[in-house]
Amino acid sequence: MGNKKSEDDTMRAAEPIVHRWDGGTSPSIAIVEAVSAATDTATTDLPPLFEAVDVDALDTLVKSRGKAGAERLTVSFTYAGVAVTVYSDGDIKLDGATSN
Repeated sequence: MGNKKSEDDTMRAAEPIVHRWDGGTSPSIAIVEAVSAATDTATTDLPPLFEAVDVDALDTLVKSRGKAGAERLTVSFTYAGVAVTVYSDGDIKLDGATSN
């Protein structure tokens, strides 16, 4: 009974979590940190991001489209069981993140 999630916990897990990356770090690092925080998992315990997405291409696309006047770009993929959507304006949306 101690491990059973309450209805409130289930509702919170169903709601998307939005993080922002500030451009001071790469989008790929911000994604790993966001998933780590959302799932209460150490970054070192998460699988390598490159197993889910081409990290260099992701960083290049998102950074290049994040400049003023550029059309908003979204990239979506699944990482560590979490649906991740990265927006070139700095938003990182996580769906399905639950704490361990």
